[in-house]
Amino acid sequence: MQKLFLFGSSALAMTCLLIACSSGKYTPQKLPDNRLHFGSGGGFTGAVTEYILLENGQLFLADSYRKDTVELTTMSRAQAKGYFKSLDSLRLEKYDFYHPGNMYFFLRQVDEIIDHKVTWGDQQVNVRDDVKRLHANLQEAVKGRKILYHRLPEKEKKDKNPSGYWQ
Repeated sequence: MQKLFLFGSSALAMTCLLIACSSGKYTPQKLPDNRLHFGSGGGFTGAVTEYILLENGQLFLADSYRKDTVELTTMSRAQAKGYFKSLDSLRLEKYDFYHPGNMYFFLRQVDEIIDHKVTWGDQQVNVRDDVKRLHANLQEAVKGRKILYHRLPEKEKKDKNPSGYWQ
């Protein structure tokens, strides 16, 4: 009896530990505190494209052409962590830079303490090269990523071929 109790307690403890350590999936409506926002805007239309990268590799897109923020195919957790490490090394919170031009670009760091954005584009004022380089690397990393359309349960039932995602 005592062995059964110990086994049950151990199994319960392991299950709780696994649940606590696993990183859940986030939605655009429920994002974690730590986020890296980047994108661009302006021009003739004034349209804005903003990407939101999470430490677990999830990636979201918000732009002027869509009503809702959508999820994109994820990048590896290691790649995402690398971008967050690069962002931290920029010490963005110490760099006050707001010089948009007709076309502008931005990096925004959000965590429990910081919410700081750097915006550039004015040809007369140069942003730091390391900021520009991180932005270019991030833009390259999101090229070609597909939108994941999460289906609603009632839509799944109506479909002949439910798949969980469609493109």
